[in-house]
Amino acid sequence: MSLHPDIAAVLAGESDGCIVCGDCREVMADMPDKCVDAVVTDPPWNCGYFGAGDDVEWVQYKNTLREWLHASDMCDGQCWFLSTKSIAYVADLFVGWVPFASIKNFSQMGTTTLPNCWDIAFIRDRQKEYKKNGRNWFLSNTAGMSKERTGHPTPRTIDVMLYIIGMFSWSIILDPFCGSGTTCVAAKQLGRRYIGIEIDPKYCEIARERVRNTAKPLFQM
Repeated sequence: MSLHPDIAAVLAGESDGCIVCGDCREVMADMPDKCVDAVVTDPPWNCGYFGAGDDVEWVQYKNTLREWLHASDMCDGQCWFLSTKSIAYVADLFVGWVPFASIKNFSQMGTTTLPNCWDIAFIRDRQKEYKKNGRNWFLSNTAGMSKERTGHPTPRTIDVMLYIIGMFSWSIILDPFCGSGTTCVAAKQLGRRYIGIEIDPKYCEIARERVRNTAKPLFQM
């Protein structure tokens, strides 16, 4: 295989961004080392949202997550969202990373279990590109999620992605699990180049439509 032509155009500065349909491990295998500044992503959580393969033993999920992290270790900036349910099982994969809490301003109350009122992300910034303009938590507007529903079962709110990317000077953002494209939309709104990879063709089209309908800023932020 060879580097996807749409990705090559983004890396060469000939395109602002692209959404590629495929398995991220295969697509990233053809990408040069250090070709992007950061991976910002929200992978499957092993909570059953995406069929039987998303509800496996935690040991198996940890091994898969380790493969994803290894495949994406082409750059120094990283931000990975995970379910709080997974912390006890996978935390040792993120030794030395900074934990980040995405707190929900609305969470549906459960009748049998405690409601999940926050999500965790782990951030790595080897090149010290933090712009000294943020903190390690953010109150996301999950009460307004109905406006952002895209047909994806687990969409991330745009506000927290804007916040995280805006804290760093990353120029090219890669999301290997781009889903409905929220990371790419945020990157475009901030004037950054973006590469999204999504294995499901349906979500690829949703993501492409969303970025097509997103305006670029006059200046990079």
